[in-house]
Amino acid sequence: MYKVMIIDDEPFVVEGMKSLINWNEYGFSICCDADNGEDALKKAVKYNPDLIITDINLPEMNGLQFIQRCIEEYKLKSKYVIISGYDEFEYARTAMKYGVLGYILKPIDEDEIIESLIKVKNAISSEKQDMLANTLEKKAISTILKKYIKDEISISKNNVIERYLRNYDQKEFRYFTLSFTRLQQHRMINEAGIVENIVMGILDSNADVFFVQEELGKRNIYGAIFPERNINSLLMEDSDALYKFAQTLSDKIYSKAGYRPTIYIGKKVNGLINIKDSKFSCIRAEKDNFIYDRQDITICDNVAEVNYVYKAMDDETSKQLIECIEKNDCNSIKANIENIYYTIRNALYEPEIVKAGIADFLIEIIKLLRDMKCEKSELFRTIAEFNMEGMVLKEIKEQLVTFCIQTAELINTLRSNNNKGILSEVQKYIELNYDKDIKLKDISKIFYINSTYLGKVFKKNIGISFNEYLNKIRIEKAKKLLISENYKVCKISQMVGYNDVNYFINKFEELTDKTPSEYKRTCAE
Repeated sequence: MYKVMIIDDEPFVVEGMKSLINWNEYGFSICCDADNGEDALKKAVKYNPDLIITDINLPEMNGLQFIQRCIEEYKLKSKYVIISGYDEFEYARTAMKYGVLGYILKPIDEDEIIESLIKVKNAISSEKQDMLANTLEKKAISTILKKYIKDEISISKNNVIERYLRNYDQKEFRYFTLSFTRLQQHRMINEAGIVENIVMGILDSNADVFFVQEELGKRNIYGAIFPERNINSLLMEDSDALYKFAQTLSDKIYSKAGYRPTIYIGKKVNGLINIKDSKFSCIRAEKDNFIYDRQDITICDNVAEVNYVYKAMDDETSKQLIECIEKNDCNSIKANIENIYYTIRNALYEPEIVKAGIADFLIEIIKLLRDMKCEKSELFRTIAEFNMEGMVLKEIKEQLVTFCIQTAELINTLRSNNNKGILSEVQKYIELNYDKDIKLKDISKIFYINSTYLGKVFKKNIGISFNEYLNKIRIEKAKKLLISENYKVCKISQMVGYNDVNYFINKFEELTDKTPSEYKRTCAE
């Protein structure tokens, strides 16, 4: 059943029309009525009737003004039939302007009303069929465009797809990119169809708008292709039409979903066949925004070509930052990250290269925390809190500072808990490897701990320095060999880790007040 609304300030006219015709027989039912323009407007918006039958002379707002507001302000798709006691050409001409399907003079004739109902019913049925065909065609083209833009299909002069797209050669289009900063927000946008509904609520429903959802769940991006003509006509050829349209779109998404997308408006191109160029201008602008900070709305007509650096950043940069984290030096962490930030900006590193470099850094942090016996729940929580998706470089920098300082505090806590265990492991390692050329720096790498920090902790807990402890162990082993084995002093020197026999003799004498030979003779007596 199609819904009908009747508007007249004379109650007997309204009641007479209700009883005059068997509405159900012609596929209609009366959903509401009104006796003035303001009340009628509220009910029209609320009930969204398929057919509105209205008198011209109404209190507060006349019938033609009412129809104008329904169409232009509220975008209602209702059909209109006017009833009037005046047979005036101006009224009829204005009614024609708004596509009124019937103009019936009072007193109302039943046959005229029925004729208008049949005319309206046929018009609605025809429109719905056209709309269905148009919707199916747009969905088909959207699917083609999505594959075409991603280079999943190729075209040639004899290709059916090319001929399909060439049907739009006489129109100008722009590619719009809507970027959302959170995956869950984008998923809500996708599921609710908010973008499509808002766009079609702003533009004419017959506009050649194509929606291209791209890389969902990965880059949080939503693509749409808009006809330039519809945007300009909507805003009466305003010089700021594009910006105002994007701002309206952003405002309506915010009112519906509570967050705003970053919008990139691609350069204008002729026909859908060239839409890749428009999208590519959005990609360039998005990279610029990443480096030079976010703009909520970017029109890409004048985006300059930038030669980004595609090589990976120096590994030493990451190593220096990790050293600062291990030392729990907050000032050095901030200074180091600030230096990285300006290096990226000045050298113009490609955004994906930057993100890959940060991802590699995070992997090193994971290894460090894992080797320090960090609990899995704490490890996952620390890494999960770092999310670069949809962020620009400045935002990533701020997040990286917070992440690194928190990680430094976590490492400091883990070390405080693990110091005794680590020292025990270091002592065991020395016991097993005293005969090798081992140094504090080498051991610190094995146990994933800063060498300076390890040296301080070692002396504080053992009472002597690392080198003093190593020499003590080696001399004790040498003493046993001098007593139990018949090796020469130079051989024993090598066996306990000294390559220089004179250095060995000096250290032995320093710790025992005897040379190795004297010690051996004393023990033999």
